[in-house]
Amino acid sequence: MDLSFDGVDRDGSHRLCIDDPLFIFGPDNPSNRPVPGVHEIAINFWPIYPKSLHDLFTQVFTRGLRDPEARVMDNDWRKEMCRRYLTAARSEFRSRESKPTTLQISISEKNC
Repeated sequence: MDLSFDGVDRDGSHRLCIDDPLFIFGPDNPSNRPVPGVHEIAINFWPIYPKSLHDLFTQVFTRGLRDPEARVMDNDWRKEMCRRYLTAARSEFRSRESKPTTLQISISEKNC
């Protein structure tokens, strides 16, 4: 297994995390992809998240690292988490064969 630096190497860690950070799932540079057998959590969990979350993480850890104007604001995260919650709640209602009314959904979305 070939890692770009030893995890206990302070210089390598500092370069990768501070001086020249590189998002492991960044679309433009695959040189820091997770290593099978080492980064299993990232490899297994990234695919289960929806594209909307991928997009927020990608923005934060690519352009947002160096451009404060490109950073995702806390309200954007909150709205996305609320959308995820509503999607799960609707799915649960459907699985119980109990349909929420338009009014219930509308009020929930207004709070997001």
